Amino acid sequence: YGESPGRRWILPPLMVLWVHLHGGFVLGLALAGAFWMGASAELLAAPGSPGDQARRRLRQLSWVLGFLLIAAMAHPAGPKILLFPMQLMSKQVAIDLTVGWKSPDFHTAHAMELLILGVILAAVWIKRRPPLGEIISIVGFTHLALFAVRNVSLLAIVSSFVVSAGIDDAFRSSFFTKWDGWRRRLSA
Repeated sequence: YGESPGRRWILPPLMVLWVHLHGGFVLGLALAGAFWMGASAELLAAPGSPGDQARRRLRQLSWVLGFLLIAAMAHPAGPKILLFPMQLMSKQVAIDLTVGWKSPDFHTAHAMELLILGVILAAVWIKRRPPLGEIISIVGFTHLALFAVRNVSLLAIVSSFVVSAGIDDAFRSSFFTKWDGWRRRLSA
């Protein structure tokens, strides 16, 4: 993630493991797709001629996404495994009878409310503009969390990028600035 493209190449072997262990592997593909869509949109929307760095990032994300798709198909079902999550979601009885697929209860879901409010607060407070891929992934995973309680923890993980940047900006802009002023007054 982010500025260390070498770390992205660990993802395809992890995808091979994930596709064999859980049907939620499709969310990893969706997350990678969100970052790819964000990088594509930022490249297209760049005023003037986009830089080599933006093109290089999109090219790297394209390769990673392609390898993730190939890794996901390294399953005994082959390419059909990519359709499995959609086939499961089309069976309404499976969704209705599985507790994890129930919608969150907002009368008791205080943690989810705090999470969503924290993301909004961090997005407002943050000084840097989050990359479009982060915004797309947070919006998508918020939708998934509102659809099924099992996705709330995934929203927490995905939104941690923006929330942690917002917390960092908050501490740097207010607390540490004031502390430095107090320290200077005391030492004078």
